[in-house]
Amino acid sequence: MSSSLSPIHTPHRALVPHPQPDPSIFNLDDIQGDVYPSFPKKFEWFVFFTIEDAAAFKTALGNFIPSITTAARVMENLKAIAHSQAEPAESMVEEVKEAAEAVFSLGHGHKHRRLVPLRQYQLALTQKGFDVLGVTGNIQDSGFSAGQQADAKALGDRPGAESTDAKYVPDWEPVWRDNVLHGVILIAGESHLSCKAATSHAREVFGSTIKVVNIVEGAVRAAEPGHEHFGFNDGLSQPAMRGLVVPHVGQLQCDPGVILMGQKGDPSLTTGTPRPSWTKNGTVMVFRKLRQMVPEFNTFLEKNPTKLPGLTDPEAVALTGAKVVGRWKSGAPIDLAPVRDDPAIAQDVNRLNAFNYQSPTPGEARCPFAAHVRKTSPRFTTVTGLENALEGARIIRAAIPYGPDVTLMENTAKQTVEDRGLAFVAYQSVLAKGFGTLQKVWANNVQFPPPETTDPQRPTPGFDGIIGNAIGSNRDRTVSGTDPLTQAKTLDMPTDFVVAKGGEYFFVPSMTALGMISRGETLGQT
Repeated sequence: MSSSLSPIHTPHRALVPHPQPDPSIFNLDDIQGDVYPSFPKKFEWFVFFTIEDAAAFKTALGNFIPSITTAARVMENLKAIAHSQAEPAESMVEEVKEAAEAVFSLGHGHKHRRLVPLRQYQLALTQKGFDVLGVTGNIQDSGFSAGQQADAKALGDRPGAESTDAKYVPDWEPVWRDNVLHGVILIAGESHLSCKAATSHAREVFGSTIKVVNIVEGAVRAAEPGHEHFGFNDGLSQPAMRGLVVPHVGQLQCDPGVILMGQKGDPSLTTGTPRPSWTKNGTVMVFRKLRQMVPEFNTFLEKNPTKLPGLTDPEAVALTGAKVVGRWKSGAPIDLAPVRDDPAIAQDVNRLNAFNYQSPTPGEARCPFAAHVRKTSPRFTTVTGLENALEGARIIRAAIPYGPDVTLMENTAKQTVEDRGLAFVAYQSVLAKGFGTLQKVWANNVQFPPPETTDPQRPTPGFDGIIGNAIGSNRDRTVSGTDPLTQAKTLDMPTDFVVAKGGEYFFVPSMTALGMISRGETLGQT
C-alpha cells in the first residue's frame, strides 16, 4: 500500500484518505462524511432547526437517511472528481491521488478543472434535540450536555449588555442567544445552486416536523480560494488519523479515537464511565460563528511593523502578520521562512508541516510562542506529561468563510461594516480534550506553552493573537515574541479581531445510530 500520497487540500483541509482503510476496524458506511474524509466543496450551508413533532421527525429522518453522505460516499465523490480529469486513473491509489489534486484545484482556483456536481449532507443533534427525541443515553460529555452558551464565559466570548455578575449573557446575535437549537443539517456542494437545491430537498423531506431557525451560508472566497478573510491560507495543520489518513512529512498524527468515539484512542475506552454502544463512530461537533474584523486587523499590522534590516515597509507589515499567525499568507510556516514569505514551501506538502520549532535552535526567534498555530497546534514538547495531552487535543477542523470580501469603503474607513468571518467547525471525541483545551487552556492562557527549559528569562508568551480571549469586559491582550531583536517586547492588542457571535455543540451520530432514532428504538445507556 502506498504511503507517498499527497494530502487533499480543500479550502479547510490538508489530508488524503487512506486508499484502503482496514474494514475490520473502520466501516466507512457507518461514518458521516464531513467527519471523515471531509466534504470536497466550494459552498456549504448550515441549516439549524428545532424539532416540532418528534414522532413525525423520526419518520422523516428515515426517509432522509439515504440522502446523508457517508464516508464511503465521499470516497466515491473523490473518485468522480478524479475521473473528471482528462486522463483516467489506472489504480485506486492513483484515483485517490488524482482526487487530491482535483480537490486542491476546487479550493485553490485552477480554472481548467471541471467541477463535479455535488450534494452532500450531514446531520447532527444537540442535547436538547436528544431530549425531544427521547434519547436517554448519556454520551459522557458534559460540555455537549450543557451546550455552548453555558460555556461562553469560559471560552472568553464578549459579555453582552444584559450580562451581570449574577448571570453571564454572551454578546451573541439574538438568533443564537435567544433560541434553543435541536439540530443542524450540513449541506455542501460545488455551487450556490447545488446548496440551494439540496436545502430545498431537505426542507421538503422534513416538512413541518422541523422549524428552520437559522441558515449560515459559507463559501470559498473567489478572490483567494483556500484563504480566510484575513488573507491567510487556512486549515493546513490537520492531524492524520492513523489507519484512515496517509500522513505526509511532518503532519501531526493521532489515533482515530481522538476524533471518532469507540475507536482506539478514545479516552472513554479506558477511563471514566463507558459510553453507550450506539455512540461508536460518532463525534462531537463544534460550530462557532466567528466574525472577523479585517480592516481593524490590517490597521493594527500597519501600525506595528516588524522592522528588520533590508525589509521594505510592506514586508515589515507582512512579517508582523506572520508572527501573529505563525504562517505567512501563502501558508508557509514562519519557522521555515523566518523573514520573508516563501510560497514554494506552501506548495510542497512535504515541507508545509516539516517543522517542530526546535531547529536550528529552540525558542521563539523565528516563531513566537503566542503565534496562533503554535498555540493551537503544538508540535513538540519536553515538558513531562504534556506530549500525550498534545495528541489527545487534536481536532479535525472544517471551517469555511462566510460573508463578502472587504469593500473599498471599509478599507478606506478602516472599519468593518459587513458581516464576514469564519463558520468554524471542529470534530473531536471529547469536547474538553479537543476544542475546550485549544481555546480555554491554550489560546486564552498567557502562560502556554510552558517553558521547555528552566530559563527564568523567558518572557510570558501572552494570548493567542488571533483567537485568544481575555475573560470579561476588558478585552486588552498582549503578545510577546514578535520582535526577533527584542523578544521580551510585548505587542498590545486593545481589541478583538475575531468575535464570537454564536454557536452550539452537536453530536454527529453514526449511520447506525441515526437508523435507530428513525425507527424509534431506545438509545439508552448501554
